[in-house]
Amino acid sequence: MQHKDSVHFKDMGHICFENSELIDNKLLSYIEKVITIGDWAGKCCLSNTNEHYNWRSILAQQIPVRFVTRDQMPKPIFDGDFSMETLGCYFSLHTDTSYPLIFVCPDTIKETVNHLPVSEDILYAIVLIHEYAHAAMDPTNVLSEDGHFKKKGKQEELHEMELFIEESLANMLTLQYFEVAGDEDFAQVMTFMEKQPDAYKFGIDQYRLGTDWRDWRNDKSAFHFLSKWANVMKKCPIIA
Repeated sequence: MQHKDSVHFKDMGHICFENSELIDNKLLSYIEKVITIGDWAGKCCLSNTNEHYNWRSILAQQIPVRFVTRDQMPKPIFDGDFSMETLGCYFSLHTDTSYPLIFVCPDTIKETVNHLPVSEDILYAIVLIHEYAHAAMDPTNVLSEDGHFKKKGKQEELHEMELFIEESLANMLTLQYFEVAGDEDFAQVMTFMEKQPDAYKFGIDQYRLGTDWRDWRNDKSAFHFLSKWANVMKKCPIIA
């Protein structure tokens, strides 16, 4: 898929921004650092059998990030003061383009850091990793045999229970990235997620269970996934 000639991009390492001038280079460097460390640790490989394909890096090279105003963002999906969808949003196939797109809202991020104990640079990284996680779990984003990105249509709309699972897994992947970024950063991410609506907060449980997000990508059936998740729970020791 070739689309970069149609819009001005600025590459920051592995990330393509449409309007990166809205945040400073120090902040962008921090975001790139966290994402790169997580990539090196193999936190987002598409398959267990081919670890050379770091899925997040491939997606970041193809999916542009656009900083937008609050009124351009979709409404929150779940109840709560701070839903991740008010901060960022992944579009499987944006109506204005012929390719996927990620929206990030700087105004809402700045407002959020004034209310919750999380720094601005960490919150930007949380949002971007979370949205890339949605892209990773989108089954219409695929790899060709030679390892190049291909887009096969648009992902079907998810129902409420499916959205609950998807948001929790996106947060789980975010925690896995920060796990290797540093203890202090990880603690801030955990504290932030504990303040989010239940769908996002459930990502903490998914992280502790070590759920494989690829199971969900391969079959986005809430019944199938929850049945498998229940079997995992049976094997976990009971903590009183």
